[in-house]
Amino acid sequence: MKKTLPFLWCLMAVLSATGCSGKVQELINRMQSNSSESAEENSAEKDAVKINRDTAYVNGYLDFSYTVPKGWWLYSINGNNFSEDPGDTIDPGTLDISFGTDLGREYKYIELISIANLQFSNRDSHLGFDISAEALDDVQTIDGYMDYYEDYMLQPGEGVSYEMLESGRTGIKGLQYERRIFEVIRESRNYNFLTLTRALKNGYYLTISISYWPDNKNAEQHIISALTKAL
Repeated sequence: MKKTLPFLWCLMAVLSATGCSGKVQELINRMQSNSSESAEENSAEKDAVKINRDTAYVNGYLDFSYTVPKGWWLYSINGNNFSEDPGDTIDPGTLDISFGTDLGREYKYIELISIANLQFSNRDSHLGFDISAEALDDVQTIDGYMDYYEDYMLQPGEGVSYEMLESGRTGIKGLQYERRIFEVIRESRNYNFLTLTRALKNGYYLTISISYWPDNKNAEQHIISALTKAL
């Protein structure tokens, strides 16, 4: 989603300004300040850490784990919410949970991790993965959550708009995910955004968001392959 500052580290070198809601104003400001930099000069991507071994991270409260493969790049991780030790993230009282209101609904948001297959997002085959979970006080079903999520994602911003290209479902390792593809339309180069969402424990909904360039025709095939190995 577009709620937290670390979200979309992978695109900071190529975005100008998105301006979707007040919660991301700091992110917008950083994007604006970085918009004149090349990918190699962008500090977020330059400072990314290459994973030197397959590493499994877990959120015990949500009963969710993800294995980042060797050779991928770590942009950010919320260590309070995602840890190699499952015992670190079982107690919700120790999690870093954001609270707020969007589109008239109260939300709870748990940021997990931002990673990519390549360090710099100006590479044609770059895939940027952001993983988070969210709960809404008045939403109890995946259909209800997706209605909110689509409205949230389609909010226009300053100099940018969003269009939903595809909507459906896809199965990964026996679990069904709500699948949406959005196009982010800008004066500069547009990009695509694939989101995969499913219900988790304790009323939360997991969303795996993947940014990629439209010219990357095999992007979704590579994304599903990567997720099949990681989940």
